[in-house]
Amino acid sequence: MWFQIENLERDLQIIFNDILDVKMEKVNKANSGGNFKNDEKKNKTLAFLDQLLKEKRDMLYKVYQHDFNMFEYDPYIQ
Repeated sequence: MWFQIENLERDLQIIFNDILDVKMEKVNKANSGGNFKNDEKKNKTLAFLDQLLKEKRDMLYKVYQHDFNMFEYDPYIQ
């Protein structure tokens, strides 16, 4: 049986750029080497979310609501 590995960077760019209409040139890999401090990650996340209308932010939250709850992620919902 053949399995295809997901391309997270490509998929996120499609979701943000094409579906949510949020300009995202590249995916920052915060967990790869610890290059970002928590405040920097939060500020970058908020900058992306601020580009969304409330309706789209709510839609995005609903898609990942299970992950937010299960892994206790901060959804930065304002």
